[in-house]
Amino acid sequence: MASKNVVFDVVGTCVSFSAFYETIQQTLGPQLAAHNLTAQTLGFTWMTNAELQFTFLSISESYKPYKQVLTELFYQTLFMIGVAHPTAFATAAQRDACVEGYSALALRPGLAECFATLRAAGFTVWCLTTGDTQRVRGYFLRGGVDMPAENFLSCDTAGVAKPALKAYRPALQALGYVDGKEKPWFAAAHLWDVAAATKAGFRGAYCTVYEGEPCYQVFEAGLDVTADDLVGMAEGIVRATEGRAEQTHDRNPHNSASQIMDEDPTLTHRMVSVGYDGGDEKAHVTTACKGRRCVVRISEDYFYKSPITLETYREVTQTMFDADEDRATCDHAADQLYRWALRPFEDWMKRLEQPTYAGPFPTLAHYLDPPEHRWKLYVVEEVPEPFLDYDVPPRRDQQLGVWLPRYELHPDWRLFKPEEILASPADDDEEELETPPTMVWPRSSTVAGDMPMCYFKPLQRWRWQHAVREMETYKALHEVENLDDLRVPRVCGVVMGDRKGSYLGLLISYVENAGTLESLVGPEMPLDYRRDFLVQLTETLDLLHELGLTWGDARPSNVLIDPNDGAWVVDFGGAHDEPRIGDWVSKRHLHTPLGDREGLYNITRMLMAGIVDMPSLPLDDDATTDEEVDEDDDDDEDEEEGLEELEGVRKSEDLEQLDGLAKFDELANDDHSIACDPHPGVE
Repeated sequence: MASKNVVFDVVGTCVSFSAFYETIQQTLGPQLAAHNLTAQTLGFTWMTNAELQFTFLSISESYKPYKQVLTELFYQTLFMIGVAHPTAFATAAQRDACVEGYSALALRPGLAECFATLRAAGFTVWCLTTGDTQRVRGYFLRGGVDMPAENFLSCDTAGVAKPALKAYRPALQALGYVDGKEKPWFAAAHLWDVAAATKAGFRGAYCTVYEGEPCYQVFEAGLDVTADDLVGMAEGIVRATEGRAEQTHDRNPHNSASQIMDEDPTLTHRMVSVGYDGGDEKAHVTTACKGRRCVVRISEDYFYKSPITLETYREVTQTMFDADEDRATCDHAADQLYRWALRPFEDWMKRLEQPTYAGPFPTLAHYLDPPEHRWKLYVVEEVPEPFLDYDVPPRRDQQLGVWLPRYELHPDWRLFKPEEILASPADDDEEELETPPTMVWPRSSTVAGDMPMCYFKPLQRWRWQHAVREMETYKALHEVENLDDLRVPRVCGVVMGDRKGSYLGLLISYVENAGTLESLVGPEMPLDYRRDFLVQLTETLDLLHELGLTWGDARPSNVLIDPNDGAWVVDFGGAHDEPRIGDWVSKRHLHTPLGDREGLYNITRMLMAGIVDMPSLPLDDDATTDEEVDEDDDDDEDEEEGLEELEGVRKSEDLEQLDGLAKFDELANDDHSIACDPHPGVE
């Protein structure tokens, strides 16, 4: 049965801000004009500032009523829009008069007709507001629109502010909504408000009367109805509820020609992939749900007497791979197809049973070998019909794992089956098991937790060269004894595949960390910390080079900072992550000591940005892959040229070129000495 409940946002949707702006103009108009400011400029900025701070207080669990926040932020807002002395600009009485103007807001034209249209169609109208319900109800009483007091819901009672999802859920509970029932409607003139409400479980109706120019690429809401005025929105809600799902006025550039492929953001699963084969015009949508993989196949042959849906299907699939479209539009089309295709299978997925575990947590096998269900989606007379195709026994992702001879592994490395690797509680996602965990516990067949927590690094088949390179480095490190200053992780074991010679991933000693150097560096980082990180990285690289090893992928995202401010070098497989290696190391110097020094120099430039003016290195990015570098017969000559090039920069008499280095030396001679070469990156 269709839901006959519509929950309205109040301030901004049912109520206009015109009276607030008029009160500010009457109270402070001449004073504002003297500063080239308008009442609407102050009013909008003041409200926006108050809403922002109100939300921050809610997130930090320091909730304050909105009216109190609005009052306290008056003078701060004046200062932020250019009034140098806010307290001298306006008195507290003037401030309070403006705040009272916020309580005197008037209803928007057409609201009475909007409510009447919905009630005539059998709907119950509700209001959800961030403000005080008694004050908000006063808007309706003064405007002569009937709105019972018991139909007002306030976020104040929940102690959270919109758009936190918890602010909407009490309203759903008050309406008696549970999973499986038809969703109630949420109507608002704020796109951010509708977007959050649809995620919480409402159907979305959006009116552009307040914002004028909606930002659909910012707030990708699952909208069933959009309209330019309140009456049009009400009519659209009635039509959509009666089964004629169409937009009153299509203003969303992402929407297809019809709303048949409308979005539903409350799905209980996660997208894994969406693919389309233009040759046979077949699409497949893959999702993860309750530790299982579900694949829905769609073909144009599956549409029967459904020309509208078929046309929309073609439009969306063409948009997905249109080279002329921007990435956001293509991604939105893929998401639209995904949601439409999976919606008919919702009940099926709810009935799926969670896989059972022998212990308290899933093992790596649960992630790598999920059961798979194959389904088809037919459309008969414009109605999607789910169809069971067949079930696939558990099988491993064919892209995971490399084939290597046993001698590529160190003889001391322990071998484990996926069933012997427990997922850590931090990575345990019992609802989805969508991606392999990173933190795991290796165990024997009889003793759980007999090894410390490790980092699981999958080995991808198409990156076998990186796997070999990384294993060679870790093998050499395994032979090193008594090198505590070498801050690099070690291999604890290897996860085997089903067949002999197949290896799925490495078990690397886990480095507890607060993040990468790239994520932690910022203007507030003290110089002492920057210097210490550079010293540690320099020492680690020196030790690696003394052992005849290289980092190979020198970049700040491959530096982990532990709780004791130790800088750990990770990832010896090579450069295959974004951004491209050419941003940090010349491709022709990959996997060489010179390349490591280049990377260290560029890391130094990043850390010292704004402190020291260091010249950039002339990185040569003619090569596009490290395979091309491996095939280049002139590698040795290129490396020598690069060394001479860098040494020339170091010894140059060009004052402009050495300007940054001189400042670096000044810092080195200051109290904050920097333990690094005047030109870091060159020995």
